[in-house]
Amino acid sequence: MSFKDDLDKFFTTKNLLLISILFTLNYYYFKFSTYESINYKIKIPELFYLLVFQFIFFQLIKIIIKKISEFNIRRILEFFLKTWLLVIIIQTCFYFYGNISLSDFIEKILQNLNFEKNILVKPLKILLPYFISLLFIYFAENKNYSILKFFKIITVIFIIFFFFI
Repeated sequence: MSFKDDLDKFFTTKNLLLISILFTLNYYYFKFSTYESINYKIKIPELFYLLVFQFIFFQLIKIIIKKISEFNIRRILEFFLKTWLLVIIIQTCFYFYGNISLSDFIEKILQNLNFEKNILVKPLKILLPYFISLLFIYFAENKNYSILKFFKIITVIFIIFFFFI
């Protein structure tokens, strides 16, 4: 399959809608994951506007990437977009669980490795999930696993939990 076909498959309207839903659910679980009563007159419109904004945002990214004529730059941008999406999925898992965030989890691991007062803690908290995701995407794409199917399945699972809760 050519890269253009792969890119077109990744940037279908359905996939962009699922990606937008994933980002909206990430925000929802981050902000509203407590079981406290939150006014639905505020929550529902806020989530709807965010979903619409995210969808427009990813449509713009699609247009920008398709306008780039250099093959390698397009491939790199798609690769980093997939990495970013994987980090968002991991963050959403942590937000869904609700007790600890991804950065707090990494900070606890670094503290256990005696990095407590080290100057590297802050950059590692930020960059480590992206580095691990980058490696995962790189090796998964080389083994012909479908990252896109993985993103879709995880997003559907988060949607089911959203309606279940």
